[in-house]
Amino acid sequence: PLQYGNGAGGNLNGCAAFPAGSLTGKVLLVDRGACNISIKAANGSAAGAVLVIIANNAFSNTPPTFSYGGGVVTVPALSITQNEGVTLKTLLGQTASTSDTDFVALQDDIVASSGRGPRIADGDIKPDIAAPGASVSAEVGTGNGKTAFGGTSGSAPMVSGAAALIVQDLEMSGLLRDANPGVALPGISAAPLVKALLMNTAMPNTTIGGSYLAPITLQGAGRVDVLDAYNTQTVALDVTDLYNWLMTGEDFPCTVSTSPTNFIQEAVFGATSEFYNGSYDCLSAYPFGNDFFNAWNSTTGSLSFGYDGVSGSWSATRKVAIFNLDTAARTYKLSTAFRYTGNGHDADNNKGVSISASPSVVTVPGWPTIGGGPGQPLPVALVDVTVKINAKNLRDWTLDAGTFGASGTNIFCSNPNPQSGCPTLTMFEYDGFLTIDGGADNTVRLPWQVLPKKAARTEVFKVTSNSVKLRNPASYKSGDTDVLALVEVSPNNCEIVDTLGNCVEENYVPGLLPGINATAIDIHEVGLRSYVVPGLNAAVGLPAPGHGAVNDEVIDFGVTVYDKPFRASHNYPVEFDIYVDSNADGVDDYVVFNADLNLNASDGRNAVFVADVNPADGTRPLRPYFYSFTDFNSQNWILPVPAAAIGVTNTQPFKFFVLAFDAYFTGDLWDCSPFACGTYHQFQTGLAKYQPVTMAFQVPAKGNYTLTFSKPGGGAAASPSQIGLLFMYRDARVGAESSHVILP
Repeated sequence: PLQYGNGAGGNLNGCAAFPAGSLTGKVLLVDRGACNISIKAANGSAAGAVLVIIANNAFSNTPPTFSYGGGVVTVPALSITQNEGVTLKTLLGQTASTSDTDFVALQDDIVASSGRGPRIADGDIKPDIAAPGASVSAEVGTGNGKTAFGGTSGSAPMVSGAAALIVQDLEMSGLLRDANPGVALPGISAAPLVKALLMNTAMPNTTIGGSYLAPITLQGAGRVDVLDAYNTQTVALDVTDLYNWLMTGEDFPCTVSTSPTNFIQEAVFGATSEFYNGSYDCLSAYPFGNDFFNAWNSTTGSLSFGYDGVSGSWSATRKVAIFNLDTAARTYKLSTAFRYTGNGHDADNNKGVSISASPSVVTVPGWPTIGGGPGQPLPVALVDVTVKINAKNLRDWTLDAGTFGASGTNIFCSNPNPQSGCPTLTMFEYDGFLTIDGGADNTVRLPWQVLPKKAARTEVFKVTSNSVKLRNPASYKSGDTDVLALVEVSPNNCEIVDTLGNCVEENYVPGLLPGINATAIDIHEVGLRSYVVPGLNAAVGLPAPGHGAVNDEVIDFGVTVYDKPFRASHNYPVEFDIYVDSNADGVDDYVVFNADLNLNASDGRNAVFVADVNPADGTRPLRPYFYSFTDFNSQNWILPVPAAAIGVTNTQPFKFFVLAFDAYFTGDLWDCSPFACGTYHQFQTGLAKYQPVTMAFQVPAKGNYTLTFSKPGGGAAASPSQIGLLFMYRDARVGAESSHVILP
């Protein structure tokens, strides 16, 4: 029989031991959470259960996967989704069983814990490709023993082995003539070529839960198929950056000091003699090379149109190179398609985005000889792939990194009103494939993806002695605007850093250089505001302030970061630590900081915690009070906290400073506010230097809004750090999410 917890409403998560023998012959159902799954299974098996079932405690499309976390497990244990758990809880007491033969195979099904793109740095498609990651491996120290082996540690060797076979084939065919491709210098990495071959020929239709097509940002090009990669004589790459360098690059003409070592170099450098005269090596500054180095390594087997806000019409074109490796000419037919079509809420057709390839038919010459030199017809065709977007028909954006921070990674949602019930990334991104049909064994594909956000274009355009006028020229989206007291505009420290933390290139295009494993959290603007939420303190167990202070006050700390070198985004790697001296006596009392709700990267929702760091007046336990107000992919952060939780009242000034950390790669401190680290801002919530009449408003589409403000008496003394007003825009384009006004 099936039993939930101890059968009497207790121990529902199975983290406590069950009485010996109390589960003999039973199937135990428990909820996920509070302890490792293996502990739950161990507790169940110790009490006599024959099977332990762990139901997820949050919505997910597939059952969660976990690593061993302790305990002695002697019976089978299965994880299931939250919805499946709800169903089983209506069947308690009935007989439950499992079967080793009656099951649905999940071949080519993506594991629920697999990483999801797009890459925050630049909006590019990630991962590039999928591979089997759940298999059996030899177990070290056991002789001929075997053990279950999975995860990225299982799939990566699969792709590495496939790549090695392709490198060998290219070398044997004479198309690759570098004993250590991409390793030995001088030379130009063949990695983009090998990767593109594997991506072009991957099996494109992996699934989630056995039936739902996995999005491009979960599978990349699809499941690796080394046989198809071996058989094809066609390869196609996005060469947009390389093409632009050839036309306008700062390093042009860049030359190489060694002979070309692969066929793409043949096509780029072998066509005209001025590219190859041995004057200097493009890789002389490896790995922080010039524009050519960056452009060469950006070539890939996918088409990433990125993330941005769209307020009207928008279009972008990527350049695709199709290489024919055969000796005979070949004609290719090109077509584009959406991943999801039909009438469902995830369908992308007729939702404001279109994609096309031009020309739609190309004939590419064969490659009769290797290294034919100047005058040799190049076995390559260039094709333009264009995405056009009309903001009018885009879905209204409801993703965020707080309340819905855990739902964006779900693949689909069964809620009848998904945009407000459980918005998913799949709902807002548009993706599919460009198919290049060259006949048997020569039909290749490039996945494409774009993530547009219906956006306003709010901006400040007029300032007077007591007002700020904002306008929004966007046609289809009003501009939600938060206004805060501005206390600092911080300088832009550095746009790109090397492994030693040194600035290396002033105008580097957003992206990651090899080996950095760090991200700069560079503070731009800092502000704050306060307001009242009736009943808050009683609801969260905080005392009401005395001495005539306002009860139920909330303080919002607002921080923006610079958009270059890349978008730092939510949860990781960004962490702000705000040290608060509640009574301005020179002693820090509390630290307000943002982090994953579970403090271990397992949840996805970004919350605002308060740590009591001054035990002199007693210490409150560490706890979160609110979710962060920050979007899925934004440079704006608002961290709300109850004023009572940090000992602040509106009747006296307090001091604070902000530290910005890379919380994922290094844990390093990157920036401070005030910029002179070790100093403080001073502010009094009840007596600002410049007081706006409202803290939030909308600027209507094709309209404007005038915000008036006053200069309260005594405000300059109580809040000397305020230098103006900070405007944070919730629906905005990249690089235009905030503005500020410095006032006299």
